[in-house]
Amino acid sequence: MVSREENVRWEKILAEVAGVADDSREVKEGDVFVAVSGSNFDGHDFIEEARRRGARWVVGERDLEIPLYVKVGNSRRALGELVSEWYGNPSGRMKVIGVTGTDGKTTTSHLLGEILNRAQINTEVLSTINVPGAHTTTPPAPVLQHLLAEAQQKERRAAVVEVTSHAIAQERIAGTSFSVAVLTNVTPEHLDYHETFERYRDTKARLFQSVPLAVLNRDDPSWDVFSRAAGGRVVSYGLTGGDFSVQNLEISSSSSRFQIRHGEEIVEVTLPLPGEYNVQNALAAVAAAVAGGDVSLAEAGQALAKFDSRVLVGRFEKVKEISDFSVVVDFAHTPAALAKVLNYVARFKPGGARLIVVFGAAGERDRGKRPQMGAVAGRTADLTILTSEDPRREDPEKIIDEIAAGCFAEGAVEGKNFVRIPDRRRAIRFALRQARPNDFVLVLGKGHETTMAIAGIEHPWSDRQVIKEEFGRLKR
Repeated sequence: MVSREENVRWEKILAEVAGVADDSREVKEGDVFVAVSGSNFDGHDFIEEARRRGARWVVGERDLEIPLYVKVGNSRRALGELVSEWYGNPSGRMKVIGVTGTDGKTTTSHLLGEILNRAQINTEVLSTINVPGAHTTTPPAPVLQHLLAEAQQKERRAAVVEVTSHAIAQERIAGTSFSVAVLTNVTPEHLDYHETFERYRDTKARLFQSVPLAVLNRDDPSWDVFSRAAGGRVVSYGLTGGDFSVQNLEISSSSSRFQIRHGEEIVEVTLPLPGEYNVQNALAAVAAAVAGGDVSLAEAGQALAKFDSRVLVGRFEKVKEISDFSVVVDFAHTPAALAKVLNYVARFKPGGARLIVVFGAAGERDRGKRPQMGAVAGRTADLTILTSEDPRREDPEKIIDEIAAGCFAEGAVEGKNFVRIPDRRRAIRFALRQARPNDFVLVLGKGHETTMAIAGIEHPWSDRQVIKEEFGRLKR
């Protein structure tokens, strides 16, 4: 056994192996196998299987007296470092910008990618929308490093990577060198995993400790925490103030017009996305691009005007096949995101039109947010249909009961203001049948996703497709 602390270099091991694996079933002759402890399995229990399959070296955290074994303090971190070096440290060969926060990460990432690409800085965007895997935002370290290596081979000069709190806690970004880190906002989320908001927030703050440039939301209540955590230069943005700020904001039902001020410089912006929350996302993207020294403020403003919102699959995406009334699919699945979307629609829907919302809450995830989401819907929507959203191994009806408690707390009356329909297809069908001309139907929580997790199985699912199918049946 050799300890990592004894100055064993990964380069020496990688020079002797054929690849890196953390799944014993995928080990090939001559690989290095990294034993990682997970929530369901412990890779250390499969070391012998990996060796039988041909693993040359093994990396783990236990004290084991076996040949060609390296003991480390953190196997997950070691895995990230190994695969990064295996692929030639791709993040060291391009500018990598990490975008984290509770809501708005995907939109901010793609807006930033648009700005950089328009400035002839070939940029790869790795977001919830386009990375492989169900319910995945930041992929495991081997997949992330592979994607960064592919981007580098395609001669990308930059990569924008969505970074979740899980990815930070589970060392999925180990081995990745970030030049810039961007914070959108922080509200309670994933407390099933992090247990407290403070722990969740502080996990996200770790991303900013070693980056040269931190781009932070001056409007967010956690500003002080993140600005103290930042290890490099701090640049702020905000609707109410900051190094990059907004003035003369005008929001319509389909776009936003405003000015961005940076120092003495002001640029006019027309953003083809509605809502204050999207203006804030755009401001974060501009701040990261300009403060990072990549583009001018004028170039950034011009790029935003050319942004193609169709890129944002499942982000306030209107189902164009329906013209009788408005139907929108959105990924909103937190209380804060739900409130932003519902308040926006309530503000701009036609007079006399009703706001109908269909949503649920994920099983085996933060239970505390369920009644909060119910309360948001109870005080904002005219009709709420509570349904399933990836119940996993939980009883969908019990999840709905917990959401309904929030509806009741706001004085909503069951059968009048809200109903329960656990079957998501039936819930969507019901919403479409209830809709009258000019009404606004929101189907929330799944967005771009193409599967639904039920009892340990990923079933094919698409809100957009189901809406089209059910509307087609309704018209017949």
